[in-house]
Amino acid sequence: MAHHASSQAHGEEQDDILQGLMAMNSRERVEAFRSHFIQTVVPLHLLKQPPLCEDYPPDFSDDIVASYLRFTTFTVTVRVNYDAACKQFYTDRRVQNCGKLVFPPKAERKLMRIPGIEEIPFRRVRFEIGTPFQELAAVLFTMVNTKDGGRETRARWKMVTNEEHLHLTNFIDDTCAYIENNCSPSDDYDGFQLNDIRLLAGRFSRHQTERELAMKHRQFIRREGVWMDLEEDYENEGWTDFDALGKTCSMSCEGCTSGYISGIRRLRARRIA
Repeated sequence: MAHHASSQAHGEEQDDILQGLMAMNSRERVEAFRSHFIQTVVPLHLLKQPPLCEDYPPDFSDDIVASYLRFTTFTVTVRVNYDAACKQFYTDRRVQNCGKLVFPPKAERKLMRIPGIEEIPFRRVRFEIGTPFQELAAVLFTMVNTKDGGRETRARWKMVTNEEHLHLTNFIDDTCAYIENNCSPSDDYDGFQLNDIRLLAGRFSRHQTERELAMKHRQFIRREGVWMDLEEDYENEGWTDFDALGKTCSMSCEGCTSGYISGIRRLRARRIA
């Protein structure tokens, strides 16, 4: 009898919950399901319809999925061109695999078969940043509503290793600050779409700075008996933007002395006496 009474009370409680949900509009129901997902962490490549949909009538499925996408934290792996052993960034051929989303074998193909995957909005995405051997940092991106009805990107990050990596720490801090200040989403977006996530990942591939590039070319050409000097770009009150001058600087310096001298503006060469 006690068991029967308990089951009856539970059934009545469920009926009350369903009645309350039916009285809400769609936005209110999305918020009501928040508690089911706010602590949930799911690798992006394991995206699927949440099991909670099976516990409610089919009419609630759309709102459950919307709540799932809004409040769940989805994780992606991103490789950074940083050597944790040497505690330095590298720019050799290994860099071509950095600043990209990394999925387990066959997982990306399965993910891309989900209908409309490119348009699905994710409000909370955590980047697990590191090398092929270890995770070094975690960066959480959230898209939040502003008081004026717009959207903005916020970034929180932390190192997840006890070792000190000053260069990497500074790079991640600068990158997150840049994204917050310069990567505001469109007001029409309700979250980060897959291509947005790819673009954010690309920010975590550190390219050589203009000064580093200049020194690299200068050192090589000096060995050939020519000194290359970099003039300041007074118009921009800073160093010349190499990316804006073409792709010459991303090529190997081997055998390209004349190409660098003739192909980059604001550079001048003079013979060393």
